[in-house]
Amino acid sequence: VKEQTGKSKVTLVNVSLGGTVFTAFIDEYGMKDVHQVVNIVAATNGTDIVADMLMRKFNISDEYFYNDYISMIAEENLDDIAYGYLINLALRLLPKDVFQGMVTRIMDALIENMMMNTPEIWSLVPSERYEEVCGKYLADGSKPVLKAKLDRYHEAQLHLQDNVKKAVRDGVRID
Repeated sequence: VKEQTGKSKVTLVNVSLGGTVFTAFIDEYGMKDVHQVVNIVAATNGTDIVADMLMRKFNISDEYFYNDYISMIAEENLDDIAYGYLINLALRLLPKDVFQGMVTRIMDALIENMMMNTPEIWSLVPSERYEEVCGKYLADGSKPVLKAKLDRYHEAQLHLQDNVKKAVRDGVRID
């Protein structure tokens, strides 16, 4: 960007997961080439939602799941709330233990096949919960390359506040 614009410094705009990129960037490279940082709902320290999902500390009530969530998802993805009501009706016909078992297996598959192998997902675990989540999934040493990457990113999370203070002292505007 500097080469193309001829400017000596750039402005970074961090949106959502871009906050995690910023966290790693500032720790690795500092801010000598940055004039301003604009954070827009930037996940600079993750979100408890991801940690709760990985630790299975979420509880979706029947009321919310059946009456609100399914309809909302159907409307967002199928552009028709009626599909949500049809899916809701079909799910209510299943015995509750069968439905819960199905949801558990879906979550197990998502966690094991996608979330567990995606550093970007791990970067959304808040720094204060990293040890807990990491202890559950990576304590056995089965994924040393992933663990090394995650540990390095966790260090960047722990340094973020000091890195931001230093950048501000050095004249970087951070919004």
